[in-house]
Amino acid sequence: MQYDNQQSLNTCKIQLGAPIRVGMVNLGCAKNLVDAEVMLGSVTARGMKVTSDAAEADVLVINTCAFIDAAKEESIDAILQAHQERAEMFRRWRSKPHR
Repeated sequence: MQYDNQQSLNTCKIQLGAPIRVGMVNLGCAKNLVDAEVMLGSVTARGMKVTSDAAEADVLVINTCAFIDAAKEESIDAILQAHQERAEMFRRWRSKPHR
C-alpha cells in the first residue's frame, strides 16, 4: 500500500512516540457541545493531545448537526474550508526542503 507524504509524516510521529494531536470544530446546539466534550475526553484518555489550533492538528474532527438546512450548509462550508486550509498547509510543507 502506498502512502502520501502526510500519511508518512503521521506514521513517523506515531513511530517516534509523539502523541497524535486532535483538533475539533464544534457546530450546532448544546447537545453537540456535550458530545464534543465526551469525544475529547476519550481522545485524551487514549494518550492523544487536544489542540485548539486546527492548523497544528494531525486529525481534525468537525462535529456537526444536520437537522436544519442552514446547519447543513454551515457544516459543509466548514468542512470545505478546513480541507482547503489543510491542503494549502500541506503544499507549503511539501515545498520546503526536508532531510
